Formats: sequence, structure tokens, C-alpha cells
Amino acid sequence: MVSWRWSWSIMSAACLVELQGTEGKPSSVFCFTVSMPFGYEPSMLAAQAAKGHGVFECDAFQIFSNASFPKSSLVVTALDGPLESPRGGQWNSWLNAPTLAMAWERIFSEGKFRQYDWVVKLDADAVSFPGRMSQTFPASCREDPCESIALNTCEHDSMVPGPLQALSRSAVEDMASGFATCRSKLDVHNLEEDRFISKCLDLLDVPRRYNSNALLNMDCGFGDWLQGLLMSFSHLSAFLLCDCCHASFHPFKTEERWRYCHYWAHNAILTSEMRVVGLLCFIATCISFACACSARHFLSSRFHRQTREFPIRRLSVQSEKQLSDDEEMPFPTDRPLVHDGPP
Repeated sequence: MVSWRWSWSIMSAACLVELQGTEGKPSSVFCFTVSMPFGYEPSMLAAQAAKGHGVFECDAFQIFSNASFPKSSLVVTALDGPLESPRGGQWNSWLNAPTLAMAWERIFSEGKFRQYDWVVKLDADAVSFPGRMSQTFPASCREDPCESIALNTCEHDSMVPGPLQALSRSAVEDMASGFATCRSKLDVHNLEEDRFISKCLDLLDVPRRYNSNALLNMDCGFGDWLQGLLMSFSHLSAFLLCDCCHASFHPFKTEERWRYCHYWAHNAILTSEMRVVGLLCFIATCISFACACSARHFLSSRFHRQTREFPIRRLSVQSEKQLSDDEEMPFPTDRPLVHDGPP
């Protein structure tokens, strides 16, 4: 009999093979995030830093804000300008392209990105595994080192997602040289960050490659009702979505949900598809069991009711018949007595 330890090892190895995609040495990853100095993001980043998770697992990382974080010792790179953004656009979302543009321009000027294969912008509420990024990103490349590409994670959509914006080093070089063109031709102040970067890459002829393992984003392919349902149950959403084969997961906007997702993804041996199928099978089994119990209870109660009523009715009929026979045939008194003993 195969022990559970062997089963765990075999399934983990299979998941690693699916995640890695191609052979070769893992890529190096430079990560950065842009955070408000207040709200939930500073505390989430501090919790990640204490464990060395998320953006702090990358080969190099940088945190951008316009002020230091209160009650935190994180080193923050200051941006010159306000980070508050108004809402607007077709989906009434945050028009935060100017904030992201400031961060990208700082990265271009410092030039540290040239030491790494990939540059990745991460949201604070994205549960990320940079080790998986270094394994799965090269699968999208056709050359070594990787050509100028950006990754998109929604199939049939060229949008570069906001929670995880992954660009090869060559793509960042192209964007650095043509970023002034993007600023002049695009209305930066009326665009969301992901839409601005996508339009900028279009202007610079930087192609997109779909990578299904880069990010599991609930904003892509999940209806609002399903998002609300999953986010209402922290453990359920983390168990179903955070698997062994994706490099990042979004959104998990509280420390508790972020921690649940990281735990299930870190200790996962099943893909999210397997978990969903397993949950549906479990629900179907429970429904079948409940129906079987209800049917058994109904049949049992009906049987007992019939067996309880039928003998009483039958005995009453026999008693009435016997009584009528006794009235019609009285006991004879003129018959001689018969002795059972000897004469």
C-alpha cells in the first residue's frame, strides 16, 4: 500500500513539473509595489516582510510610497507627488496611472532592473510566490535571454493585469526609451494603471504572451456574484483558489485572507480545478445521502403506520363476527357432560 507521504511527494512533483513548463535555469526577478502610506496596505506589507513572503521573496525588491509607513521599519522609496487617485472611467475604478508612471520612471532612472531577467509590479493584496515566477515565466519566452514581451493572464485579453505586471528586461528597456511618447500621446490622468501600461506597450509594439500559471485573478473570468460568494468565506476561497500551480493570486485584502491563501498555496498538492471538482463531488454526495435518508424515513414511517393500523382493524372485524356467531348459536345446555378421565 502506498503511504500518504509517497502520494504527497508524487503529486507535489507532478505539480512542480506543470509549473516549471520548460527546462533551464530559473529566471531572476526584480519586484516592486506601490503602496499608500495609510490604509490596509502598510500593515499587510509589514506582515509579509516579517515572514519574508510575497514581494520580499524576490531576488530584489523596492517599495514605493510618498511617505514612510507609521509603526513600520520598512525601507520606502519616496515618490514626489500625491498618491491619492479619483474614481472614474467605464467601470468607476481608480484612475491611478499617474502614480504608477512615477514609480516606473524612478525604476528607469535608477537602472537596477538591468541586473535581472524580469521586472514585476505586485499589488500588496496579491499572494505571490517569486520562486514560481522564476520557473513559469521562461515558458513564455522564445529566446534566451527573453525577448521583449509582457505577460497577460486573462485568455483572449491583451490587458496587462494590475495585480501582477510582468515584463521581460528587454520590454522594460523598450518602455524606458519610449515612455515619454506614452506620456505625450496618452491621457495619463484619466486612465487606470493597467490600461495605461497596456496602451503604452501597444504604442511601443511590445507583444503580450498569455501565461495561464502566472496569476489566478478573480477579476478575470469571475462574475461579481461569484467573487462576493467566495470572498464571504475566507477559508473556502483560499482552499479553492490558492493551489500549487499558479505564481500569484488576487485579491486577498486582509491579513487573515492573505495568510490563508499563502498557507493553502504553499502546502498545496492539488490544482484549483481538482479542488473545485472535489468540492462539487462532496456536495453531490451529501445531497444524495440526505435524499436517501429522507426517502428511508418516509418509507419507514409509512410502513409502521400501515402495520400499526391494519391489525387493529382486522381484529375488530373478527371480534364482531365472533360475537354475532355467539348470539346466533348459544351454548347448548341439554348436551350430556363428557369426562376426560376413565369410566
